[in-house]
Amino acid sequence: MGKLLPLLAVVLATTASAQTLDRTFQPVGVYAPAGIQYALQLTDGSRVFAGGIIRGEGQPVGGLFRYTPAGQPDNTFNANARVSIAQAQGGDFMQLAEAPGGKLVVMFWASIIRLNADGTRDQGFPTLSIGSYAPVLLRTLLVQPDGKIVVGGAFTQVGSRPLRRLARFLADGTEDVAFTTALGTGFDAGDITVLARQPDGKLLVGGSFGAVNGQARPGLVRLEASGAPDNSFGPPIKPAAEVGYLAVQPDGNILAASGPNYSGGLLTGGSAELVRLTAAGQPDATFVTTLRPRGGTFGHTGVVGVQADGRIVFQGGTGPNAFVTRLLANGTADPAWTQPAYNPVSAAVNAGSVQLLPTGQVLLGGSLPQFGAAWERRANVTLLNADGSYNAAFAPHLLTLGQINDAVVQPDGRILIAGTFSELNDRPALGLARLLPTGAVDTVFTNRSRLYGSGTLTGIEGYRVALQADGNVLVAGNFNQVNGQARPSLARLLPGGGLDNSFAPSVTGPSGQWIGLVVQPDGRILASGLPNNLMRLRPTGAPDASFAPAVSYWTEMPDPLLLPDGTMLVVDNTLTVRKLQATGANDPAFGGIPGSGAAGTFYVRTLVRYPDGRLLAGGYGLPPGGSGNAAVARFSATGAPDASFTATLPANSAPISQLVLQPDGKVLALQGETGTTLRLLPGGQPDPSYDPARLPQYNTRKLVLQPDGALLAVGAFEHQGYFSIARYTGLVTATNTARTLPRPAVWPNPTRGQLHLRPNAPARTITLLDLAGRVVQTQAATAAAEQTLDVRQQPAGAYLLRVEYAQGATATQRVVVE
Repeated sequence: MGKLLPLLAVVLATTASAQTLDRTFQPVGVYAPAGIQYALQLTDGSRVFAGGIIRGEGQPVGGLFRYTPAGQPDNTFNANARVSIAQAQGGDFMQLAEAPGGKLVVMFWASIIRLNADGTRDQGFPTLSIGSYAPVLLRTLLVQPDGKIVVGGAFTQVGSRPLRRLARFLADGTEDVAFTTALGTGFDAGDITVLARQPDGKLLVGGSFGAVNGQARPGLVRLEASGAPDNSFGPPIKPAAEVGYLAVQPDGNILAASGPNYSGGLLTGGSAELVRLTAAGQPDATFVTTLRPRGGTFGHTGVVGVQADGRIVFQGGTGPNAFVTRLLANGTADPAWTQPAYNPVSAAVNAGSVQLLPTGQVLLGGSLPQFGAAWERRANVTLLNADGSYNAAFAPHLLTLGQINDAVVQPDGRILIAGTFSELNDRPALGLARLLPTGAVDTVFTNRSRLYGSGTLTGIEGYRVALQADGNVLVAGNFNQVNGQARPSLARLLPGGGLDNSFAPSVTGPSGQWIGLVVQPDGRILASGLPNNLMRLRPTGAPDASFAPAVSYWTEMPDPLLLPDGTMLVVDNTLTVRKLQATGANDPAFGGIPGSGAAGTFYVRTLVRYPDGRLLAGGYGLPPGGSGNAAVARFSATGAPDASFTATLPANSAPISQLVLQPDGKVLALQGETGTTLRLLPGGQPDPSYDPARLPQYNTRKLVLQPDGALLAVGAFEHQGYFSIARYTGLVTATNTARTLPRPAVWPNPTRGQLHLRPNAPARTITLLDLAGRVVQTQAATAAAEQTLDVRQQPAGAYLLRVEYAQGATATQRVVVE
């Protein structure tokens, strides 16, 4: 322990520095089960899945993946049918539909394309773009047997044409002008959410509209094949109703159900929300049910399916396992239908697509509950057998980009990561892992530290990770087991991985992703968001009764900022930054940084401290003493606004979620809602030498500045071949003068009371930090050749000793207090 580590120097630069992707850091494949926004079985038995799919059956793909009728990957289609990772991850896929000739129509949020049977773009079909006109939402799509395409939604214009909410296009992608003319003035307001076609070619259109072509037709209308309204069809739909689901039975009767945004009965004088109408539109009194379809935010045709024998399948129902329900033809529950047990991660599970297959099986895609064991599913898609039971043999291996929420660099350079992921480099890794300094996976630690839970794989998530001085690892998040051993929401792992059974905290689970987790130098742990107010745990995990915080914390409170004297800064539920004593009592000597006042409201989401005690806060809103679009402000150690720091961010800046103070005084700022970065000069002005395009352009979750000046970025991004974690150099450029500085001598190491230091060059400050990089003690250097730092008040453990030289360089090395 007494051996000094090599000097790690970060030096001030007077010239512009270029941020460079560190190609010596191995790219890590960070994957999670893909969310399937739409699943479709084609008439030949092949199956196509659309969603945030970037890897299928071990091969890179782009959003779309098809299996042959035999269940094998269709490698030709999968290689050709690609969209950008950002587009796939952004939830742009809305619906798939089969077109004549084996072609596939793909509807996105505001555009439609058509693919050939081999996955290539159909050059004979132009992209149908709704454009920039608001609202632009496409909701539903239907392809007729002749190849014409009918689309509905909330749009009012397609290209330069004023097409309101419903349009039909010919097989070549041009507007069906005859259809538009026959429709007349079209739909008055609201949305079109669902389409269905009768065998005679007439179209059923459901939604939240009130009139068609100037005539009252609330919620449901039938059009002739030409597009003209069928005035013989007049169902008694309530004026305020929304029809969200439709299906045409084999006998010509029509099933209609309320959409997800409406309840209160679909028909005038009735309370039923799933009804059957005759072909003329009149209520069928022989059909009675109290159930209704649910899920599928968009009214996809097919969410209600009718078998040849008249039985009805849809997502919804009642009871603990009623995710998909089958009714007899008269509306009563089908006793032959099995409701398989499932474990939802939350109540917000639903199917984006429900397809009743010719075999009676049901194909589901979307935000689904977990049927079977959590580790079985490798994509958010499920197949139910014809009796409703779960088909465990159906397990497509489709992966999306995993997300890393938090990262910590250990003193030895290894990197702890926590997030939503199930695989690293095609090997199992559940929510928590460790990488070697090169980026390679530390498989021993990772295999011993898998997070499990009773919900879906994608719902198991490591939110925060922290390193203790003894090398043990804390992880907090949405889980209830570590490698099969019960430990809900907060666990401690041994340095080599595996659960530390001596740590048994009493927490009830996260209230969201805003979890605070800070290890004090004495080994006690500050935690928030698990699930309520700020609390402190003893090293065993037991609550620390000596700590009674005098504030209620804000739900988006950053980590408590520990100060060298044992006090801490927190943000309370009035958005005020307050100083608490070690007992949790309010420290009246700190004036507080007000979150609201005459200047406006300042929501602090990140708080950092300069070595001299000054404070830097970031968030959104207007800080005290600020003006313009300033979401970063500096304060004195007592909380007074620092007028020498003026930050005026670009007008389109998103809220600041993290600030990183570089050793040269520059400030890196992470914009949490976009995941992009910017950098400020020491005085707060934008740094013209910083190029944000050299870092990820979306969904960065955290930045970690290493002692050697390299920067880790983690999140759920793709940047030049790097997935969710990348390392960058060049943020701080070393000078030749600094490189020749003699290494400081430090003794004794380990020490029991005092550290002696010979800087070997003029020094400015001497700082002791914990292994997470937080300042625990600092003092100004003197002109004497030998300096002394009294560390008797510090708990035993490992620390980082940092020397800041007068000309700007810093040297950091590991020391141990016994």
